[in-house]
Amino acid sequence: MPKKRNPDDVVKSCYKMESGLRLGQEGIHACQLGPFSSPIYFTEEEASKRNISKSELIDKRKWIFELLNDEQAKTPCKGCSMVVEKKFKDVRFDRLGHIDLAATTTCNLRCNFCGYTHFDSFDEAKYDALDILSQFSTEDVTWNSAVDFNGGEPTLLHDFDKYIKYFESRRTRVFLFTNGLIYKQSVYDGLVNGTIRWVIVSLDAGTKSTYNKMKLSPKFDKVLENIARYSDAGSKGGGN
Repeated sequence: MPKKRNPDDVVKSCYKMESGLRLGQEGIHACQLGPFSSPIYFTEEEASKRNISKSELIDKRKWIFELLNDEQAKTPCKGCSMVVEKKFKDVRFDRLGHIDLAATTTCNLRCNFCGYTHFDSFDEAKYDALDILSQFSTEDVTWNSAVDFNGGEPTLLHDFDKYIKYFESRRTRVFLFTNGLIYKQSVYDGLVNGTIRWVIVSLDAGTKSTYNKMKLSPKFDKVLENIARYSDAGSKGGGN
């Protein structure tokens, strides 16, 4: 049962616990910071079998909050440096702030340094991350909302352009990680209008022969061409 608190009571909380979402291959939770993971709200399998509502996400956030403020309870969040003290009246669980979007591991390369390659663990997303994000309205989005959009290769998502449109409509800053093999007009336009703040392209090689050896792909020149096109977009707008 949630503990009854007064508005001015000092409690422990966290920005990512209150408004963050990690939409990963392992499931849905507040955040993933390197090897550190907040408790899972819904596993990938659970999320694939049902529609997850905003109210359910709020309940999960409250669950972690109560664990964090219970001296007897155990949760990995207690060891996180992002935990702060604040007044209970300033705590909210209905917002959308930082998003870590990596619900798929599919990729069109097989880089020899990639764990997905070594373990042959490429797989489509088992649940609809965009449907979950759409539970939050424009009024729910925090002023500093941002998304780390990665994977796998995010441009392979069949509704990739819809994700970019969604983030544009919510004024959520996009930080996109891609191998640059596929050119996307939505990325170009997002760089121009500032929705995409920067694109990180993992070229990972300085010559065509090294690229071919590392990635088993002959498309080094194609990636350079796409980088040049995105750089042109960055010179016109708010992205880099």
